[in-house]
Amino acid sequence: MEKNVSRGFVLWPELKLLLAEAYRGLGELGKAVVAAEASLAMKPDYGRAAAFLADLWIDMGKRDEALNVLKRTVSRGARSRAVIRRLICLQGKERRCPPGYRGDIGTGRR
Repeated sequence: MEKNVSRGFVLWPELKLLLAEAYRGLGELGKAVVAAEASLAMKPDYGRAAAFLADLWIDMGKRDEALNVLKRTVSRGARSRAVIRRLICLQGKERRCPPGYRGDIGTGRR
């Protein structure tokens, strides 16, 4: 895929995100993070990529990294409901949150 698409291709960030999703499905979280970060580097306000990357960080127990990704993406103009909702959840201001976004890491409560 990457060999056949030029860097200027408008859907390049989406292709990187799809690659990240495939890596996640294979259990290769490190490679998924790298691909999702590449997607965000190409399109810094890409809400779907930011939400996906934040979910990866949550799965890996790195809430601070998730919070940083979400804040950075919002500061760059993202207005995605998924990003805003996750950000509010990490700040403890929302009741209906995606898995892992509420409660304490390591205590088994969510």
